[in-house]
Amino acid sequence: MELNAIISNFNDFLYFYKKTFPDSIFHNSKIYHRDIQYVLTRYIQKKEKSTLPIGLSEDMAQKIESEFEKKGILKKIGNQGWVLNYPDFIKPAVEKK
Repeated sequence: MELNAIISNFNDFLYFYKKTFPDSIFHNSKIYHRDIQYVLTRYIQKKEKSTLPIGLSEDMAQKIESEFEKKGILKKIGNQGWVLNYPDFIKPAVEKK
């Protein structure tokens, strides 16, 4: 799968991430490099029915992170951590009784 296809269709990638790990990704949640790399590997497996080599997944994940930072989807908080800025994934408010 071409990297530009993932970056230009980031909604599909993020919704795949949310569907695969529903409790781990939401607006303002912390996301780490290994999370993105792992989800990317699973995304490629599902879409192309092929295995992504570790070295390639590492490189692609770094490029995705960089592009998502430029788009404002990820805000850097550390060497390999970000906060997700994606309002579509805001958790609903819980009513207090």
